[in-house]
Amino acid sequence: MPPIQRTPWEIGNFSLFGIGGVFAALLAIYGQVRRVFQSVQPEASILDRFPSMVPPPFLQAKADEPYSKWIDELVKVQDQLADASRSDPKGGPFHIVYFSHRLGFRATKLSVTAAWQSIVLAIYPSWSLTTLFHEYLHIHTKSLLSDLYPFEDTDFDRIYAIYSQRLNGNSQCQNLPDFIKVIFMETAGELMALEATRGEDHAFPKITPSAKLRRALKAYFHEFDEIFVHILDFRYFHRADPDLYIKSIWSSWLILPFAAERLHEYVFRTIAAVSHMRGKGKDRIADFDWSMEKLKTQVESLIRHDFVRNEMIDALLTLIDNEEEVNLLRHRFFVLTPLIQVLNRFLVFPRINEMLFAEEQDEDEGSGVYRYPEVPQYYTNRIESPVAFLIAQLKRVFDGATSEEALASYARKSLWLFQAINSTLRHNHN
Repeated sequence: MPPIQRTPWEIGNFSLFGIGGVFAALLAIYGQVRRVFQSVQPEASILDRFPSMVPPPFLQAKADEPYSKWIDELVKVQDQLADASRSDPKGGPFHIVYFSHRLGFRATKLSVTAAWQSIVLAIYPSWSLTTLFHEYLHIHTKSLLSDLYPFEDTDFDRIYAIYSQRLNGNSQCQNLPDFIKVIFMETAGELMALEATRGEDHAFPKITPSAKLRRALKAYFHEFDEIFVHILDFRYFHRADPDLYIKSIWSSWLILPFAAERLHEYVFRTIAAVSHMRGKGKDRIADFDWSMEKLKTQVESLIRHDFVRNEMIDALLTLIDNEEEVNLLRHRFFVLTPLIQVLNRFLVFPRINEMLFAEEQDEDEGSGVYRYPEVPQYYTNRIESPVAFLIAQLKRVFDGATSEEALASYARKSLWLFQAINSTLRHNHN
């Protein structure tokens, strides 16, 4: 008997023989995402177009009026990059893709893995295969940051000279890549100063000594990478829908055994991702407050579901209602907003989102609503976009599921989900 017919939580005790169709669907999901990113080639755009782009001026102060004008300057450069992406397929690495009992959802240089729980609970938000998108983005962002993060010694010295001159009143920068590198450097120094003072008497700007700044860039790389990944996950795969995004990521986070220890970190990543959608970054404090309220509202909506334990939701809501803790997050957001804006303006490629959701036969014209049948009806029309299909099913679960729905029901619907993707594929071996 195939393990998928066993009870959901026993699958780790069995071999994975008998799940060929499930595995084929996993490959199809990965394959679509890979083809889109290989076609658009953001890395090539950064190498080919960015060096010739005249960058915006540096932000000279963080008061509201100069900051708003600085955002306008970013938009002018962003408009010039509207056609920066390519649309010609290009070969690239094909990762080893598999379900893992040990790694869960994880991406490395050579592999992309999905949690074994997803074999029977793929439609359950806590184990949704949409998490695979997030892991793939870690590969993508590290590739982009290899060209834009001032790690190398020679690059560091050159960018540090620009950074020092910029804070001494010389705001000239030759090209867009150097501008982005200075923003990373400046943000790392600002975060180090912020944490030293916990937000008290923290002035802008100050020049961070070279040795300290090297340490800061290494220390904050992981945080910058995570923020970047969450911005792209929100913009590309969740189509900048803050309600869906918040419910989706928190359903997966709050089941983790260490979630309670990392609530501050997760809250900030959420705010960094969704805040851009309120006012496009011009009013930082209003953006922060709107995002926190949006987070609270959507997390409270999870209480009627059985995706996460209510005590974890209570812990998160306690943090959100703690003004002292929220004020520390607000200070951190204030420091990071220039970087968040630069990432949103220059390193999000709209063509990727368009291609991920391109599916002509199942989309209502102009509405973006996909006409997939309610589970578990047999599905015969070809699924052109597994990404669109997974997101559509995720929305339906959030809209209709209740705490009374048994895991067995989710397992049956998950099997249908895999069958629907696999049985309607046109196999592409490229």
